[in-house]
Amino acid sequence: MQHLAVILLCTIFSFSANLIHSQTNITNDYVVTSTAEVSDSAPYTNALDAANWEPFRLQNDRRVLAFENGFSIELKSAIELLNLGYPLNLSTYAESLPAGYISPALKLLAGNVIGFEAVSTPSKTH
Repeated sequence: MQHLAVILLCTIFSFSANLIHSQTNITNDYVVTSTAEVSDSAPYTNALDAANWEPFRLQNDRRVLAFENGFSIELKSAIELLNLGYPLNLSTYAESLPAGYISPALKLLAGNVIGFEAVSTPSKTH
């Protein structure tokens, strides 16, 4: 009986790990909307493909993200990806951005890694 429980537990863990992995390893999940005169877009697309965009994705709307040099993309919505066959849990995605939210400017860092600079509003209390 214990062996059956261990096998069942391992199967559930394996299924859960595959589901989590499938939500963070999505391909063709964005569209380049502007190359902004970047001579070689390959470093950008390589970095974009390697990044996990799920925390930035919205449920039913595409989201525009731009690099500081003007290279920009649209993240496909979670519903678009669901319609393409990706096993997503829609309840884990935001429906919209908070009022007044300003998207960060993306930066291509060394090693084709994407960083970003968040914009904050000055506050008299800090």
